[in-house]
Amino acid sequence: MKSFLVVFLVVIAAAFADEKEFVAEFKALIKDVGTKCLSEVGATNDDLDSLIMKKEIPTKHEGMCLILCMHKHWGIQTADGKMDLEAGLKSIAPLKEFDADAYSKATTVFKTCHEKVEEDSDPCVTATHMAKCGKEESEKLGLHENYDI
Repeated sequence: MKSFLVVFLVVIAAAFADEKEFVAEFKALIKDVGTKCLSEVGATNDDLDSLIMKKEIPTKHEGMCLILCMHKHWGIQTADGKMDLEAGLKSIAPLKEFDADAYSKATTVFKTCHEKVEEDSDPCVTATHMAKCGKEESEKLGLHENYDI
């Protein structure tokens, strides 16, 4: 899961000059957004910990909807659950100044997954497929090696 989160939630990257500071702040932001989403989707703290700490792709519907809620927060999916390539790419733009190589890889991953993943009638399932694709494609490009998120 760490690769997915790096790819799709790097909105804050440019604000941090130090990689350790970036990672710490990034983890805190992800946890904060996830915590806010728990009651909205009926997920539990265990669902959030599995997603963030264990980096596991959820199989329970509430866990899948937790990803959707986080996607909505960052504009990766719209309010009605549709994938939004333009908004997603905009959300990773700050990474370019922080780490141009990671930005290039993240852009490739985002575009690849947008092409590969078919929207499901259940936007929570779509979000989960995006997460799985993001994780797999990030690992192929070595993006996960840059950040321990």
